[in-house]
Amino acid sequence: MALHYVETIRRELENGVAAVTIDGYTTRKTYLGAVHEIGKLVNEIVPGEGDWMISVKTEREARESLVKNSMDIYNYCFELEEVCCASQFNEETDEMEYEEGHFYFMIRTFEEVEETEETEEVPAIGDEVYTPRFCTVKISEVFRDEIEAYNQGFREPTHYKGSFKVLGKSIDRYHMEFCAVVSK
Repeated sequence: MALHYVETIRRELENGVAAVTIDGYTTRKTYLGAVHEIGKLVNEIVPGEGDWMISVKTEREARESLVKNSMDIYNYCFELEEVCCASQFNEETDEMEYEEGHFYFMIRTFEEVEETEETEEVPAIGDEVYTPRFCTVKISEVFRDEIEAYNQGFREPTHYKGSFKVLGKSIDRYHMEFCAVVSK
């Protein structure tokens, strides 16, 4: 493939879906050739999603299939723009790099996220957990339901990212308790 500066970004969304944004440059000289090459690349990254691009027969059909980026992460888009060269800023050398390139492309598609087994242990009372908001906290209670924790006064978010939630409650002006909420 004659591609340059290709980058892929995956963002997990809800419901087991991830948005996959791919952008870069192709050296193909025709619009239809560029669409076919990008379709092959998309199939390598998200199998089956580039099939429609590979099957396009005419340039008109290819141009009609373009979907402008609405800047909304939940929408498909495919943009292809003719350019004079491919360029990218190299942060290590603090210089611009240039390559041959005739078309810049950006495509956003979606893929299912495979559920992985969570290896993180369920916290126990007395365990210490690092949270972004309150640093290291000690778990004083464990709940199976967030509503139950809320009813017990645990309402402060800690922004902990893991297989369980960590919530806090104020005991007095200078002290807090924290709980873990483990929901299936």
